[in-house]
Amino acid sequence: ALAGGLAGPVGDATLSARLAYNYPSQFEVFPDTLTAPFSKEGRGDARGLLDGQIRFSGFGPNGGMGLTIWGKNLTDKKYVARSVDFGALGFATVIYGDPRTFGATFDVEF
Repeated sequence: ALAGGLAGPVGDATLSARLAYNYPSQFEVFPDTLTAPFSKEGRGDARGLLDGQIRFSGFGPNGGMGLTIWGKNLTDKKYVARSVDFGALGFATVIYGDPRTFGATFDVEF
């Protein structure tokens, strides 16, 4: 994982930006093909995930307010996050990771 950020004053408040890159390697949840015949279908490939955020903080009454705008999986990578091998039943299933997601968080100290 790599992360980096910048921060600087804006009046009495602070503006900061952060980027993070995470590269998990390939994995197999059930590597034994005798007990999990669908292990290859449930394999998670190596992937690079990029997240970022911009935060404006220290404003409002007593400087106790903050606003963060964030994005996760900015490159919209489709990847297997988890899997289950129901080999005895004749099938397997995979659960994909979240797609590109954006949001905002507003916080107040009191």
